[in-house]
Amino acid sequence: MLGGIIADKNIQKIAHNAKFDLQILSRAGFRVKGLSFDTMLAAHLLGEKTLSLKGLAFSRLGMEMTPITMLIGEGKSQKCISGCELQETADYACADADMTFRLAELLAPELDRENQRKLFTEVEMPLVPVIGDMESAGIAIDADMLAKMSLRIGEQLTELEKEIHEHAGHPFNIASPKQLGEVLFGELHLPAGRKTQTGFCTDAAVLDELKDQHAIVRLILEYRTLTKLKSTYVDTLPQMVNVCDRRLHTSFNQARTATGRLSSSEPNLQNIPVRGELGREIRKAFVAPPGYLLLAADYSQIDLRALAHLSGDADLVKAFEND
Repeated sequence: MLGGIIADKNIQKIAHNAKFDLQILSRAGFRVKGLSFDTMLAAHLLGEKTLSLKGLAFSRLGMEMTPITMLIGEGKSQKCISGCELQETADYACADADMTFRLAELLAPELDRENQRKLFTEVEMPLVPVIGDMESAGIAIDADMLAKMSLRIGEQLTELEKEIHEHAGHPFNIASPKQLGEVLFGELHLPAGRKTQTGFCTDAAVLDELKDQHAIVRLILEYRTLTKLKSTYVDTLPQMVNVCDRRLHTSFNQARTATGRLSSSEPNLQNIPVRGELGREIRKAFVAPPGYLLLAADYSQIDLRALAHLSGDADLVKAFEND
């Protein structure tokens, strides 16, 4: 009965954060058809700062909903919702459904008034199942390649640490801003910049200005770059691979950026470095299965092209027409 309703495209479905619901139902063998309204996306287009269902229910409807922690607890004592009483689980779920329907009735006419209905209906809503499928598919990475890279970078870091300590004249914790500041400005007497509560500032901007003053500074900058690449990507990405399908699954956020672009989190796959030899090497760890290829596509100078079109500037239009 329920499966037939879910699969019937003629029966409209309303949800809050529909992508999550679609993914959960898909894992249970249900393919949702007829999704028509996502209250989270509608609120995003209308400029709401709080996009959670409970937050919107309070700010837009004046309703205070029961937090999930009241059912399942939190921290070490947190339990699975399947362990809760059936009636309290039903009440909680029905409240979610009730608030979602009320918000849809409130937000739908606002989309029309703000001239956002076309964007919502023709762009945002059709994207929901597509993005959900993208997340579920994930991407493969070559974990062995990253493991070898980690060993190699580890050896480079050991050598750099040795060189930095030789220039300083003694061992110290390179990752400690306080100790680094004492070495650079107290012992080596390099020009000191601004001070913080704990000592001299040693951020990237300060060190970049000093890189021609002493060989140790360039080595520290290289050490920091390698350390960040190793900890953020080379060592971390393999740990985030799903044990079931051996693929990496990010979350694409449709309602997080002011510009309307997707953002990526856990992990942020839009932030994989592209500059430098190591950055390009890390990108090579993203692989396609045998017989397939990864295709990268991007608009060329899309911002300037849009500017040329909207402004009608003759010289700018001519520049693009002539490549």
